[in-house]
Amino acid sequence: MRCQQCGQEADASASTCPYCGATLPVSPATANTPQIATQPSPERAMPNPAAIYSATYEVERCLVCGSALPPRNFSCPQCRTPRGMVVDPDDPTCTRYLIVVPQSIASRITTSRLDTSLLASWHWGAAFLTLFWAWSHRLRAHVITSVVFNMLFLLALGCAVGLRSNSTAEDMLAVFFTLWVLLWFGFRLYYGFFGMQIARQSGRYNDPETFLDVQKKWQRAGLWAVIGYLVLFVIGLALLNTLS
Repeated sequence: MRCQQCGQEADASASTCPYCGATLPVSPATANTPQIATQPSPERAMPNPAAIYSATYEVERCLVCGSALPPRNFSCPQCRTPRGMVVDPDDPTCTRYLIVVPQSIASRITTSRLDTSLLASWHWGAAFLTLFWAWSHRLRAHVITSVVFNMLFLLALGCAVGLRSNSTAEDMLAVFFTLWVLLWFGFRLYYGFFGMQIARQSGRYNDPETFLDVQKKWQRAGLWAVIGYLVLFVIGLALLNTLS
């Protein structure tokens, strides 16, 4: 079909000219053809995102005003309260919030709080088996400190054996051994009082039960180490008395 306005060829089924926009006359063949109204199929219909979200997820509401919280909002759009929090009733300015713990994890938090009183208890394993205890917990800084400390003792002991005839060297070594003994007791006190806290912060335990079970084993091993140290000390004193 040719447009009478611009003279361009147009499709026979078109009602307007695609070039100039003029109205085209309806041909008899097109007029007698029944027009079928196309309806979008149910399969191709776009789903409603709100309906899908409400059917799949439970709508979370603000704990203060009860408004529905959008999935990506960190605070309520109505009262500006942070998600999962309530206003502190003891705050007159209403600017401080309290976290509401869900019931699903409340029992875990209660369990994790049970061992907080044990963190301040004495740790025999950390105090007297420091090197092995720190190695098992992958505490590299504590392992290096323990190794250096023991190497200094062995070095001083070798110097004491080699310089027995030098009185000046013997006096210096006596001062060194005195300082070393004081540092030794200081290390034992430090790891004894803070060993539980250091082990807890090592990140190797996900639950308090495993943490307490492992530390109990180290406690027993530390007590056996103390008994062994005392036996060696008594044997050493007996040998010194025999040699003298």
